[in-house]
Amino acid sequence: MHGVNPDAYEMSRADEARLSKELRRGDPAALERFQSMLTTPVYRFVFYRLSGRTDDVEEIVQETFLAALEGLPRFRHECSLYTWLCGIAKNRIARHRRAAYRSRLATAIESVDSELDAILADLDRPLPDEALEREETQDLVGATMAALPLQYQEVLVEKYVSANSVDEIARQRGTSSKAIESTLTRARGAFRRAWELLARKIAGDRP
Repeated sequence: MHGVNPDAYEMSRADEARLSKELRRGDPAALERFQSMLTTPVYRFVFYRLSGRTDDVEEIVQETFLAALEGLPRFRHECSLYTWLCGIAKNRIARHRRAAYRSRLATAIESVDSELDAILADLDRPLPDEALEREETQDLVGATMAALPLQYQEVLVEKYVSANSVDEIARQRGTSSKAIESTLTRARGAFRRAWELLARKIAGDRP
């Protein structure tokens, strides 16, 4: 990643088309030119989006160029090579962030197992209903649900995912609406407290 041309990337579409054709032929000189012209601009693009974490930046830049070389036959020059590479880099950055988040989530779950058990013994606070509807928190919702007893998972899914009424759930389970309301109250309390614990742990572990 070092020793490359620090100047801003500039190349006409005609030159880019010629370069792409040479790259597809496997021309070593074209590969060297491609990397020397574009590595620094792409590196900068990734660097500022990853807050300067050098190891991660270099890995993503390498992945970006490898993916670009593999995808060259599909590149139609509807944008510049730089813009195309940045689009690939964005996908790699998003994948990296998801993997990092899931790693923190797994670590958080392992570190709070005993606290989760204690939470399940005292269930009285209401569920943040909106949490189940937010796409960006799906991983944390799934982890929180997995920490709950099966009966709580089932009633929460029936109520908030399947959108069944309390009476419908009671009918399906052959029990009373009052019994379902009681189970839902405890399940909501369990979810909220487990959610808050895991969210705090993840926030505390974030670099």
